[in-house]
Amino acid sequence: MEVKVSTVDYYNGMISLEGYSDQSLSEDTTICVKRRAIEHTVEYLDTRYFKSKVNEKKFIFEIKIDQLINTEHLEEGQVWYFYLNNGGHSYRLQIDHQFNAAYHLFSDHPLFKAKPYKAGDGGLGLLIQMVNLQASLEAMGFQDGVLTPEFLLHSIDLGEEFFEELTCQLVFKKKKGTNESI
Repeated sequence: MEVKVSTVDYYNGMISLEGYSDQSLSEDTTICVKRRAIEHTVEYLDTRYFKSKVNEKKFIFEIKIDQLINTEHLEEGQVWYFYLNNGGHSYRLQIDHQFNAAYHLFSDHPLFKAKPYKAGDGGLGLLIQMVNLQASLEAMGFQDGVLTPEFLLHSIDLGEEFFEELTCQLVFKKKKGTNESI
């Protein structure tokens, strides 16, 4: 079975997909997203399933981006791929046209953003990236054994309200086998 996405809408924190199959789809057809994960040297598929609307050979799927993937283990460059499950089989969603989509910031993990994209093999994926965050040291003081640095943080991805409640921590560690600190 071949499954193609004809429309990808990505706006206001929602993703909407419309597509079709070359065969009739059952009423219990679902959309799922998958990613390869490695944890403690064990590789597994992290998979999430969702209901979709079906009308013979056509399907429609819409969901909030924050609910689409497991945001507990976000990483730079992570990719989730879209699949359609029908009749006990899983089919990768293909897209044959280019499209532009803006990044969406995750509400519960605002240092990460996501956007749908067309993968090199023509499959539809969701790319996870870290936000662009830059820090510069503005001033530093040292008094009574206490170091007090002042940083200026800037991001083209985050609004000023993000920085109003931000708490940062500077950690010093000792190099193994030496008396030097870094």
